[in-house]
Amino acid sequence: MIGYISRHLREKNNLTVAELARRLSINRATLFRFEKGEKNLSEELVVRVLSELKLKREAIFNSLVILELFHLRDRFKDLGVDKQILDVLRKFDTSDEGEQFMCTYFTTQLNN
Repeated sequence: MIGYISRHLREKNNLTVAELARRLSINRATLFRFEKGEKNLSEELVVRVLSELKLKREAIFNSLVILELFHLRDRFKDLGVDKQILDVLRKFDTSDEGEQFMCTYFTTQLNN
């Protein structure tokens, strides 16, 4: 989920996988697999990736919260997790193109 967003933001910033991987001091295959959803990265590395892609700290934090809520959603469908996800989505700055994309993507995932 977050890998797909990372790929979109990387392309929006006109960066190649190799360039972003070099900036992060990670193997480009690792980044490529992350973007394809084939590999999970540590939370610390996800924060570094999103920071390098020029997301504001608050947007990164909100993204991590939403990811955790999506994990909980699968286990606790009857506890109103969807409402909590929607509450966090309202915190994104939709005037920012990257945050708008994230908000739209997460909303789409919520409706699936």
